[in-house]
Amino acid sequence: MRPQQIVYRVLVEGQRHFECATLRATLNTYACGDRHSRSQSRKQDPANDRFVSCKDCKIGRIHATEHGMDCGPTDLSEGSCSRCGRRDLRYIPTRSLCISCWNREAECLRGRNARGNMPSFAPPTPRLVACVEADGNQSWRAFEVTNQGEALIRASRQGLRLRGGAPGIAHWDRVHERFEYRDSRGRTLLELEDGGRVEFIAVGLLHRGEIPAPVTLPTMTADKAFVLEWLVRSGEYKALPDHWAFTDFACPCGGGVIQARKTSTATNCRCTSCG
Repeated sequence: MRPQQIVYRVLVEGQRHFECATLRATLNTYACGDRHSRSQSRKQDPANDRFVSCKDCKIGRIHATEHGMDCGPTDLSEGSCSRCGRRDLRYIPTRSLCISCWNREAECLRGRNARGNMPSFAPPTPRLVACVEADGNQSWRAFEVTNQGEALIRASRQGLRLRGGAPGIAHWDRVHERFEYRDSRGRTLLELEDGGRVEFIAVGLLHRGEIPAPVTLPTMTADKAFVLEWLVRSGEYKALPDHWAFTDFACPCGGGVIQARKTSTATNCRCTSCG
């Protein structure tokens, strides 16, 4: 949102107020800027976690700058495709994708590419991300993506704090020959989704038609030094592009995703939030 699109009102002399769509509240510019500034220092002060919904707000950054407040680091991934990480192609903000990735996804939906052949691109599938909501409660979110890194950055761009973990304990069911999640008491977990938010319910016995929550890749957290060493030791660095690409690791700071790239001289890693 651009500055000129903000509609201000004078409710108190010497202050400007506007309607915040995210909080569904009326704020003055100082309070807005203060919330944004505090959201940038959650690592130093955990009490500021309650301002997480203001972390990526461009209006908050405008007001924080206006009042001389610390805006913190910018989102280093801003303007990059959430799927491939490229910045050199036209970017579609509503989809968080570049035009190339958007076209490949459209081909999957049609079932054919521009030449009429079956597309080789893998279609998006649901991926889970362990999050901390604005109210401080832990939750799970589902995203239709092609890789875990894309799911992580999309959750981060929604203002959610990232955390590590899995919904339960992965258990092999010999009778049905499948993996399923179980809690610490051995109860099977069912997955219930509502608008992208996922809940896991423990049951002692499955009823007819009920399917256990499928086992997926857990949300992993690691600092950039660990990710770099893992990439080098595993040889995965050889497949990295020369632009910043998202890895499958969330940063322990909770605010960003670890990116990696390979240049002609070195392999580098960084967090999209804390650098």
